[in-house]
Amino acid sequence: MVYAGGSLTDGVPAVELAAAWTRNVEELCRVALMEFDDAEKLALRRWASGGLLESTQTDVARG
Repeated sequence: MVYAGGSLTDGVPAVELAAAWTRNVEELCRVALMEFDDAEKLALRRWASGGLLESTQTDVARG
């Protein structure tokens, strides 16, 4: 989590935690040389975030 810019301190909103976790999962996939098309990337983000980032998916893509 820390590698993805996340913090596990008290008071971290669920959306912020989900965004950091999602970035971490995406980075692990990248390091493992996994390749995804756009639909698969979106599905991965939805799965990793538990759907919490549905309204901010473009923000996660940029992060």
